[in-house]
Amino acid sequence: MIHINDTRTYHKEQITTLGWELTVCNMLYPENSPCREVVKQDASFGKLLHEFLSRYIDMKQVKTILEAGGGYGFLMKDFLTCSPHVKVTMVDISPAMLAEQKKNIDSHATFIHSDFLELDTAMLATIDLVICNEIVGDFITVCDITDEILESSALDEIKECKRLINEYNLEIKANPFNFNLGALLAIEKMCKAGTKYIYISEHSCESESQGDFRECVPVRPTFNPYEIKLFGHSEYTIRFSHLEAIARTWGYTVYRGVYNDIFQCRMTPKLQFILNSTASVKDEYEILRQFIGDMFTYEYIVCCK
Repeated sequence: MIHINDTRTYHKEQITTLGWELTVCNMLYPENSPCREVVKQDASFGKLLHEFLSRYIDMKQVKTILEAGGGYGFLMKDFLTCSPHVKVTMVDISPAMLAEQKKNIDSHATFIHSDFLELDTAMLATIDLVICNEIVGDFITVCDITDEILESSALDEIKECKRLINEYNLEIKANPFNFNLGALLAIEKMCKAGTKYIYISEHSCESESQGDFRECVPVRPTFNPYEIKLFGHSEYTIRFSHLEAIARTWGYTVYRGVYNDIFQCRMTPKLQFILNSTASVKDEYEILRQFIGDMFTYEYIVCCK
């Protein structure tokens, strides 16, 4: 029996705060965050991401940015300090999160209360850069699909899964399998609109720890999106190879990697002790363990037209 993981009601009606759902952006935002001690430079998420994207995108030529599901707005607040000339549009399904964004982002931004997949494609065509940061895992995932269900089900969601698999020649490695329908429809929507630049990041089911961190950070690929249980809802990890396949089919140049490409964390004796220790003597230890784990659990994809 299939299950459709759909968080829209939770985000529309129930969420009032991100609470303990501590994103990488929020972990880096405080100037006294212990996470800033291990990244390549003492800076916030938004500033480090802006610098990283500048490797692939001439940010001076970016005039319009749309961020979907922008949380508290910290990322875009930082972006505007780096690129004050940019016209910003914030799109969020949650009225509570939009209210938080309005507190933190300059009032010249446009705020739209909408499901990203229901946005006017013509409007997306006017945007230079779309940012979906740590959000597409909340989009619809269809779970426990078998080969038989894929071939015989009349359910609209299954028909869309089958279309995407066939149209983009997407590899499936499990039976039954979970399928990131919402995330794939989102990137297809952006590609069809001709959005010039796309940035997506999220928990991945295909990533693994690397280098000095490989032995003490147990992140390994499963190749099948898996559930992450959070307060009031669940999200699913993403098969980034599927996102990449769709973008490449539409003629985009694609750059893909793990978060540590962006933040370049340093293995220090103190950090090695914390990662190898099972004790959480200090809150700092638990925060750093989660942060370093996220450096390899999260992947990003940058798509350039």
